[in-house]
Amino acid sequence: MDLWRETGAHQPALQMDLATLKMFENEAKAAAANRRLEKRKKHAEELKTFEATQLLQMPPIRLAEWQSEYEQDEPQWVLADQEWKRRSGISTRKIAIGAIVISALSLLVAALAYFHSLNDDSISKPEKPIAQPMTTPQLPAQSQK
Repeated sequence: MDLWRETGAHQPALQMDLATLKMFENEAKAAAANRRLEKRKKHAEELKTFEATQLLQMPPIRLAEWQSEYEQDEPQWVLADQEWKRRSGISTRKIAIGAIVISALSLLVAALAYFHSLNDDSISKPEKPIAQPMTTPQLPAQSQK
């Protein structure tokens, strides 16, 4: 056991294991890069036959699933992202139009109420004419001491 430590005989084996591990890591990275390249080539071919109008008919869940199949720098992902923005813009416009309609209706109701109050006789003319002026009661005078 001491001879093992003194000679350092275990170090070359350890270095070889690290070198082998590094080699396997590099091979795994190269294989992953090749798979990614093949996948991107396949996606580029799919894009040639893809109709962008298909996105219009996809429900939100299907659009999300379809978008998740691609990476952010691929054209299909960008198309899906633009579709999300378009849908968001449509709902924003609907909300804005609804707010404008409600505002216009409330303005119309307020104008009608105002003009109705101008023509209302019960507010502008008293029901009974005042026959005599009202006298104010006088307070008793204070006596000085």
